[in-house]
Amino acid sequence: MVSQSLSFSPGCARTASRARARRRGLLGVLWVGLLAWWLSACLAQPRVEPPPTATPSPLPPTATPTPTPPQDLRVWVPAPLFAEADPAWSSLQGQARAFAATTGLQVELRRRGIYGPGGILTILLPAQLAAPATIPDVALIPHDLLEALVVKADLPPLPDTLAQRVHAQNEWYAYARRAAHIRGVAYGVPMGGETLVLAWPEGSKPTPPANWAEWLRTDMPWVFPARDPYGWGYLALYSAAGGTWHPQPGNAPSLDPEALRRMLEFLVQAQWQGSLMADARTWLDFAALWRARPEAMQITWSRYPRREPNSAWAPLPGLEGEAVPLARVYLWVILTRDAQRRAQAIRWIEQMSRTDWLAMWLGQLGLWPAQPPATGLGTSSSDETYLERAAPFPRMDLLFPLGHALSLAGQSVLEGQTTPLDAIPLAQQALGPEPTPTATATIPAPTPTPSNGPDG
Repeated sequence: MVSQSLSFSPGCARTASRARARRRGLLGVLWVGLLAWWLSACLAQPRVEPPPTATPSPLPPTATPTPTPPQDLRVWVPAPLFAEADPAWSSLQGQARAFAATTGLQVELRRRGIYGPGGILTILLPAQLAAPATIPDVALIPHDLLEALVVKADLPPLPDTLAQRVHAQNEWYAYARRAAHIRGVAYGVPMGGETLVLAWPEGSKPTPPANWAEWLRTDMPWVFPARDPYGWGYLALYSAAGGTWHPQPGNAPSLDPEALRRMLEFLVQAQWQGSLMADARTWLDFAALWRARPEAMQITWSRYPRREPNSAWAPLPGLEGEAVPLARVYLWVILTRDAQRRAQAIRWIEQMSRTDWLAMWLGQLGLWPAQPPATGLGTSSSDETYLERAAPFPRMDLLFPLGHALSLAGQSVLEGQTTPLDAIPLAQQALGPEPTPTATATIPAPTPTPSNGPDG
């Protein structure tokens, strides 16, 4: 067999080499074209410019609103002091008209009870939350409400112009100045006050007793509202027997057992021998008793005989001599915190404090002056001596528990349910935080009565 061998000529090799070179050239051209296309595509994309930063135009300055000036002045006064037919109420309305004529503000006068559901405090507290536009700008209040108004109603101190005047010792009787301050801060401007006294018809002319021994021998029987749940009369008798109480806020009130025993024994003896009228234990308030028993000697508020021309009065006697007169002081307070309304409230108090007018008004009300004669309010020398010795009643946080406890013990003794010694622990037990009636109690717990409280 003849074998054959394959061989490539040099020409064929060159032909293959040229073919490979052409393929590489075509691939290169292709790659260059693709790169050029890619670059052109990238360059052809539209350029997105970032949004221009907006420059805020300056806002016009906000104008400060001009406070609307008040159109009225809201004034509350205690209803027990003012009946519609009383000259004192007519005089007060005349002052309101005069104030409107000089200031252009209408004075909205409101008579309010002192205690109970219709009282100043019980109306004011919910009104501050639900209807602040109805609360008074200025009010006339008894001083025993002052601390409760400061704590519960956020009563502000007096403005400096009035506070500096109240601080001046020579312008006020001590009892009035003391009643206007709480821990050295002036919250009220004293207007006048009243004390508990012995009063009787002027024509009967009994000999005023100088002490309790003479009182027991008096020819004229006497009476007082022994069922008064606030115990004003009992407080005065307890003080006359030498009793004291804690005057500082936060201290629990306490009774002096010895002074309480002396007071209760005096009441039992006076009732046994007939000098204390038997119906004393049926009366609840001073106003009703004064109208029903004008012929009797009675413990009553000084304003009743002072405005009754046919009545006379004498200081309440103590165990050995005249008792310290206990006073309830009426104060002007400013409740509004609005600057413009406070300015008008100051003007009202200044107008109501003019001595030429105030002397006449206090006479119509039957109130003692808060200022001595040197200030222009005239009093007799005996009245001045009397008022220089006066002290204010305790404030509400002490007044109500003490008065309730004393009234509870006094009633149980006068009704023959307990002896004076047995009534002492009854009174001390009642000084707890929530006194509860016992089997021997004939008085309700000291919840404020409707209307005007102890004055009816």
